[in-house]
Amino acid sequence: MEHLDQDPAVLVSEERARLFVPIQRRLELLISESNVPPKIEFENNSISQKNDGAIIQSGSFNISIRALVATNPLNGKIINETPFAVSIWRRQEFDLETLQGFKKEGCETPSESAFLNKDFASSEEALEFTLAQLR
Repeated sequence: MEHLDQDPAVLVSEERARLFVPIQRRLELLISESNVPPKIEFENNSISQKNDGAIIQSGSFNISIRALVATNPLNGKIINETPFAVSIWRRQEFDLETLQGFKKEGCETPSESAFLNKDFASSEEALEFTLAQLR
């Protein structure tokens, strides 16, 4: 219980950023080596000020790849054996002015069934799955 004096939110955000580093490096390499790099937005954690996820646009789809928590921040025990999550969904265009009339109620977020979600034990597995979706 070596971390009892630290804020668990800080420990979690630092762990997520640490787990994401290999993914970020590989995505940055992909951007720098590609003639037509995919559009990638890194997600910066507001607590650690470090990246712990990314959204990649591929065709009409978005691919989210992110690191989650693997261990309990207070005791170091493994709490998540698959701390890497990949989600894929079709981007949708919304006309918010039309929706403001409330003739048809809409939602900007697709339903859960519109997502393909997969969890992985390693950053390599998550990244290989993600990169396969870009081809």
